[in-house]
Amino acid sequence: MYCPNCGAKIKTTEAKCPYCGTFQPLGAEADYMKKLEDIREDTEELEEIPSEECSRQIRTHGKFALKTALIVIGIFFGLYVIFQTISHISHTASAKQTEEYLRRTKEFKETYFPLLEDIYNSGDDQVTYAYWLELSSKEGSEALSEWEHDPYFYYYGFYAEITTLNQHLSENSATKEEWIDAFYSALTLAQEGIWESYYDAMTLEEQQKMDGFQKEAEKFLTESMHLSTQEQKQIYEKCCNDGFLDFNLCEKYFSKLKENGRIDR
Repeated sequence: MYCPNCGAKIKTTEAKCPYCGTFQPLGAEADYMKKLEDIREDTEELEEIPSEECSRQIRTHGKFALKTALIVIGIFFGLYVIFQTISHISHTASAKQTEEYLRRTKEFKETYFPLLEDIYNSGDDQVTYAYWLELSSKEGSEALSEWEHDPYFYYYGFYAEITTLNQHLSENSATKEEWIDAFYSALTLAQEGIWESYYDAMTLEEQQKMDGFQKEAEKFLTESMHLSTQEQKQIYEKCCNDGFLDFNLCEKYFSKLKENGRIDR
């Protein structure tokens, strides 16, 4: 292991860094546990004391018992100190992580939100989604969840997978991967539906668009994949894992449909 203060390589059993003297919680704990084990071994090695020597042995070992008790108390106190130290270190690390999160998300919002809002106001969802998707890979992108239109574009992405496939089908250039993405996306919109909290966070116009996207998803499953409403429901249930649609299960089920000739393109 390495000292968190000076970076020197040290043994895990050392209570302090031999170079800078920084306290090492793991090493200190190991040292205390070793002392506790020594006491246990000493206790096991004690032989039975003959009755005629009882009084003398009590006096002799009384001091040992007291010393042992003090050591045990000291060990537990040491472990308590270690626990408190580790808790303090964890709290400090957590505080630093929170501070870093606030810093990078604040910087992200200041840098990208103005342009993102301008693109959204232009009324082109496709362009807005492309930029939203690009931003999702940048540092501080956690801040996107604070953008008021984030719920809409989260679900718009599923609709975009369907429209991409339909476009490539018309060009005879659709790939298997695009089919699977569209299949998963259509089941999400048509069967799993929109999370209520996300739907409620959308504007009225966005909600109306989303209602249309769901109908388009149903149409895709019915006309392009030749699945009845009942079949769609059954497939959705079979492709769920812990209550949520599983992409890998959808991929496997799509392969079955393809093998059975249900997908002819």
